[in-house]
Amino acid sequence: FEISLTGPSAEREAHADGLVSFVNDLSEEDENFAVWLDLLAEPLKQAAIRDRGFFQQPSHPLREVLDSLGHLQMFRAHDPAADDDLYNLKIIDLLTSIDTGEDEEHLRSTTRQIKQITSSRSLRFQRNSENTVETAINYERQRDIRSQVVDEINRKYGRRRVPVHTLQLLRAGWYSVLKLALLNIAVEPERYTRDLQLLDTVTARLGGKPEGFVDDPRLDNQTLLN
Repeated sequence: FEISLTGPSAEREAHADGLVSFVNDLSEEDENFAVWLDLLAEPLKQAAIRDRGFFQQPSHPLREVLDSLGHLQMFRAHDPAADDDLYNLKIIDLLTSIDTGEDEEHLRSTTRQIKQITSSRSLRFQRNSENTVETAINYERQRDIRSQVVDEINRKYGRRRVPVHTLQLLRAGWYSVLKLALLNIAVEPERYTRDLQLLDTVTARLGGKPEGFVDDPRLDNQTLLN
């Protein structure tokens, strides 16, 4: 806000009334935010009337309260779970306690409490945002992993004779084994290739013909079963 209230008292009061109306307009689509601003309206107006440079002082307690309420409203808008009754009642109780006579010590105490709530909600919002991003990244990665495994299976076995036992093995869990191996390839870089080769060997010895497969005679059937 860049309103300069330097004129006579009546003029500054008119500016203050306009300011309160402007602030209230910000809350049209948010019932709880509207209640907050309605409770803050009179203290804001009185502070603006008393202090000519009120809105040029970001450190003024009421200015900090107004900024904090704006941040809280943003967190609530993006996190419906953050909108709970106890939290709203606490804000209302603190705003109701603000004295229009501007008891400096009480006002600063109230401001600190509202800022603490804002800080707590900010951390919660950040954690939720980070979890959402991480979940999206993990989802995309898992989808990519699934796609890679399916593409590899199709490359090896597509339009080729595949024993029914190979399909049963994939459905019983080997598909998941391949996904897990590819997911952890940075930790065990050889496991994915080894598991694919093992599947190829089992398939070939059951009568299938995997793409580009060369059997390893050193692996007997008992070793494969183990």
